[in-house]
Amino acid sequence: MSVVDIVNGKPPEGVEEMLITAFLSAARPVYYSLLCLHRGLYSRGLKKVRRLPCRVVCIGNLTLGGSGKTPVTLMSARLVRETGRRLVILSRGYKRIQKKGDVVIVSDGVKLLATPAEAGDEPFLLARSLPGVPVVVSADRFAGGCAAMERFTPDVILLDDGFQHWGLARDCDIVCLDATHPLKDLRLFPRGTLRELTSSLRRAQAVIFTRTESATDLNEQERFVRAVNPHIPLFRLRYALDACLPLSSEETHPLSPEELMGKKVFLFCGIARPETFFKLATQVAPRIEGKLAMPDHIRYDKEHIRELRQAFSRTNADVLLTTEKDAVKLITAGVPRMPVHYFRLKTVLEGEHAAQEFIQILLEAKKA
Repeated sequence: MSVVDIVNGKPPEGVEEMLITAFLSAARPVYYSLLCLHRGLYSRGLKKVRRLPCRVVCIGNLTLGGSGKTPVTLMSARLVRETGRRLVILSRGYKRIQKKGDVVIVSDGVKLLATPAEAGDEPFLLARSLPGVPVVVSADRFAGGCAAMERFTPDVILLDDGFQHWGLARDCDIVCLDATHPLKDLRLFPRGTLRELTSSLRRAQAVIFTRTESATDLNEQERFVRAVNPHIPLFRLRYALDACLPLSSEETHPLSPEELMGKKVFLFCGIARPETFFKLATQVAPRIEGKLAMPDHIRYDKEHIRELRQAFSRTNADVLLTTEKDAVKLITAGVPRMPVHYFRLKTVLEGEHAAQEFIQILLEAKKA
């Protein structure tokens, strides 16, 4: 068992793992103290909170790992764009190749200007999926925002993964919660995946539960959030797999639902919640011959592709299926000579008027 497994809440099984667990639990108060100190520097004015001359909406979360921020950011960008507002997405660009103080224009809305390694996985996917929407990454979100203002003059900036970022003022914070991991069961880092305490939901303007198609106690989870913030708007976002597209340009034939039902498939991905993809894929392609979960934010290279080819060859599968996030990285690494297809993710806001209410929050909600 790895340290990551212990952080994610798995019980220790041996003496060494028990010692690691004890150390992580003992470190939790230290982490919390540093968290409070960091926040206090901003609240007391010792560190400056800077504001951009446009509306800034943050799509964030409370936990480490995948909580569905990228699909929510995609959906939010499309909704804002439909209103005719000029829009820019601003992100840190997690695990990208970074130079000190750099600002990278991932997309100018017309063409892609950076690779996944230079942009980070999620910003590159956002840029590729949102033609017409510029995407900017920078560790210094204010500097990135200034560059976006100067070059694109947006009406709205969507700040991807910025709920714990105190240096840039926001007009609205939307927090994504993974409905398959109830908040009441989570603990503070490092012996848990919470970045901060659940009481921080008091400063949010909306909560959106993701992966609700797999949730079992969503009403209880909503009551838990309401106990923290009684009047906060709550939304439910359901996932489904959309088109199944070929990775190689030599193949132009998407796999239809009928074809998927009849094919023997091998599933692989390198995302934070591989089980989510595997479960969704099994619903549309039930003849599973094998699965391979790669590390999150993997950078595919020749060794990874060799591992993938060997795992595929040990099965009787006809085709490999993966996520769009993995597909864009495989393209830049060199498309493997295997029958790889990828799914686009479809998101659906539950509720008759949910989309209209969500747009209103994106464009009008204000922090108290």
